[in-house]
Amino acid sequence: MKLFYKTFLSFLVLILFQAIGTVVLVSNIVERNNQEDARIELKQDAVFSQEIINGWKRSMWKTMISIQQNKAIAGLIEADAGYMFSEKALEAVQQGVFTSGFDYFLVSRGSLSRVFANHNFQHSVYPPEILESTKEYANITYRFHEGLLSLVGSFSIGEYDLFIVKTLDAVFCSEIADKIDAEIVIFSTKYQLTGSRRFENNGKILELGNIDISYREYQNVELSQVQHDVAVHKLTDVDIGGTQQKVYLATILSKSKYIDRIAMINKIAFAVTLFTAVFSVLISLLISRNLILPVKRLVGAMLTIKGGNYSVSIDYQSKNEFGKLIDGFNNMSQKLQEDKKTMEQYITEITHLKDYNERIIQSLQASITIIGADYRIKLVNDLFVREFAEDKYTRGELLNRNIGELDLEIFNKEIVEGIGMLLNGSEQVFFRRRRMKNERLFEFKLYSLIQGENGQSNIQECVVIAEDITAKVDFENKIYQAEKISSISMLSAGVAHEINNPLSSIITNAQNLIEAEQQPDRLLSLRYIDQESKRIAGIVRNLLDFSCTDSDETSSCNVNGVIEEVVRLVNFSLNKNDDVFIDLDLDSNSPLCNISKDEFGQILINLLRNAIHAVSGSGKITVRSEYDLKNGYVQISVQDSGVGIPESIRSHVFDPFFTTKPNGVGTGLGLSVVYGIIKKYEGKIQIESEEGAGTVVQMMLPARQRVEYGFTRSEDSGAIDSGAVNV
Repeated sequence: MKLFYKTFLSFLVLILFQAIGTVVLVSNIVERNNQEDARIELKQDAVFSQEIINGWKRSMWKTMISIQQNKAIAGLIEADAGYMFSEKALEAVQQGVFTSGFDYFLVSRGSLSRVFANHNFQHSVYPPEILESTKEYANITYRFHEGLLSLVGSFSIGEYDLFIVKTLDAVFCSEIADKIDAEIVIFSTKYQLTGSRRFENNGKILELGNIDISYREYQNVELSQVQHDVAVHKLTDVDIGGTQQKVYLATILSKSKYIDRIAMINKIAFAVTLFTAVFSVLISLLISRNLILPVKRLVGAMLTIKGGNYSVSIDYQSKNEFGKLIDGFNNMSQKLQEDKKTMEQYITEITHLKDYNERIIQSLQASITIIGADYRIKLVNDLFVREFAEDKYTRGELLNRNIGELDLEIFNKEIVEGIGMLLNGSEQVFFRRRRMKNERLFEFKLYSLIQGENGQSNIQECVVIAEDITAKVDFENKIYQAEKISSISMLSAGVAHEINNPLSSIITNAQNLIEAEQQPDRLLSLRYIDQESKRIAGIVRNLLDFSCTDSDETSSCNVNGVIEEVVRLVNFSLNKNDDVFIDLDLDSNSPLCNISKDEFGQILINLLRNAIHAVSGSGKITVRSEYDLKNGYVQISVQDSGVGIPESIRSHVFDPFFTTKPNGVGTGLGLSVVYGIIKKYEGKIQIESEEGAGTVVQMMLPARQRVEYGFTRSEDSGAIDSGAVNV
C-alpha cells in the first residue's frame, strides 16, 4: 500500500506540474505564433500597399507611353499644328487617362492650358504653374499642394506638355486599407499628410520616419492606447512649404485581435488542463489498485520470455479484462514455444537445402546466373565468374549489381532484350548461339523463374545458362566433313575407274565414225553420242569437285535454251513404245542465270530421268521456267504425274547412294549431285510430293541480270539460303 500511495502522490504532483507547464508552454507558443503571424501579416500588408502605389506608377508610365506612341493622336496634333489640341485629340487622350483610373490631366502649350478631371474627382486641381515640366523627358514625381499629395506624370507631344495626376488622399488610403486588415498613413518628417485614419498621438507616428533605409518594421507601438505593429516605406523627397521633406508610407496593423486570441487560448488551455488533472486523479484512484498486481506479474513473465524461456504461465483467476489479457498471454507463450521448435526445424532444413542447392549449382558444368526483376544479379556460380568475369569481378562483387553497370561481354544488347522479354512475360524460353571474342561458341539458354502464389504465376527472376559448345560443334562439323569426304571419295574413285576408260573409247570411236559417216540421220545420232559422252566426262570431273563450295561467278547460261536442248535429247532417247509426253511452259523474259550450261544440263537430265522412271512408261512431265523480278532469281520446276515419293523416305532423297530403283538401274547419286551443284551456285531446291499423285522439284537459281519491261540492268547475284533444301 505504501508503494501505491507514493505512486499516487507522485502521479498527482506530476499532473499538477503538467497542468502548470502546459498552460505556460501553450501560452508562450501561442504568443510566439501570434507575433510571427502578426509580423507575416504586416509584411504582406506593407508589400501589398507599396505594390498598389508602384502599380499606379507603372500604369501611369504605360498610359504616358501609349499616348506618346499613339499614331492617331500624333496625326491629329500634326493636323492642328499651331493651335491648341483638337477635340478629337483631347477625347483620345481623355479616354486613355480616365480608363486607367487617374483623377485628371492637364494640357499646356506656352501660356495656354486646359484641365480635364474625372467625374469622381472632388479636390481642386493643381494650377498650371505648379505642374510646369522641369525635365525634357517623361517622368513621374510626387507633388504636394494645399495639403494634397499626388503622383504626377509629365511628358511632351510635339510642342505640348501633358500632365497626368493621381491624388493620394484619404479615399485612396481607405481603398487600400479596405483590402487589407491594416490602416494606411502617409506622413513626412513634420506632418501626417493623409491616411485612412488619423491617430491621436501623431508625434509617435512622425518619430517612426527617422530611418536611413527604405523599409523598417516596428513592433508593439502604442497608438491611441492600443498596441500596433508598423511597417514604414520611404517613398520620396517632396517640396512641402518650400522645404524638402522625406515622405513615408506607414502600414499600421492593430494587435488587439492577437492579444484577445492569446487571452482566450490561455483560458481554454488552463480549463482543459485543470479538468484533465482532476479527471486523471479520479481515474487513477479507481483503477490503480487493480492495475498494479496483474501488471507486475505480466512484466515478470515477459522478462522470462525475453530471457529465452517460453514455457511460462501466469495463474490469475479473474474474468475481467486483465483475466482475458493474461489468458491471451498464456496462449501466446504456449504458441511461441511450439513455433520456436518448428522454426528451429525449418531453419535446419532450409540451411541444409540451401547448401545442397548451392553445391548442385556449383557442380554443373555450365555458367549459371539468376537475374532479378530489377536486372540485378541474385545468384551466380563460380564457372560463370571464371568464364566471363575472372579478370574484372569477383563473385561477391557481381551479386546485387545491375547488369547494365557491368562491363561483361556476355550481357550484350540481344541477351539483355531476351532477359527483358522473359521478365515481362512475353516469352518463357529464349535461346541464342553466339561466338565470343575468344572465338569460343556459347549456347545461351534463358528461362523464366516462376514463383507461384495463391495459384497464380508471378515471374520475378530469370535464369541465364551459358554452355560452351565449341568442342561439340567442332566435333559435329568434323563428323559431317568426314562423312562428306568419304562419300565423295567413294563416288569419285568409282566413277573415275568405271567410266573414264570405256568413255574414252566411246568418244574416240564416235569421232572416227562422224568423220566417215555420210548419211544425215546416222550422222545426227553419232553427234548426239559424241556430245553426251563429253557431257559424261564433264560430270566425272564435277564429281571430283563436289566438296568445293566456290561457284564460278563468270558461268552463266540461258536456262530456256538448255531446257529445250535437253528435252530434245531426252525425247530422242525415249523408247518408241513409251507413252510419255514432255510439256514445256517457259517464261520468255527469263534472264541468264549464274550457272554453267553443262552443269545445268546435268541437273535437268537427272531430274527428267527420275521423272521418266516415276511415270513408268505412261504419263506427263511438265518443265516450267518463271522469272521472279522482285527477288531476282529464276524458278525452274520439273513436275511429273508419277507414283510420288513415300513420306518415310523423303528426308533421304539427297543422300549419296540412296535409291529406290532396282539393282542395276540406279546408283543413288543423281539427286546428291543435283544438290551439290545447286549449293555451289548459291541457289536452293525443294521437293513437294504426294504418294500416288506425282512429284514437283523446284529449283531457284540467281539471275545474272534483272529484267524490267524489256530493259535489263546488271545486278550482283544475292545468296538465296545457301544450300537450303525443303523436302
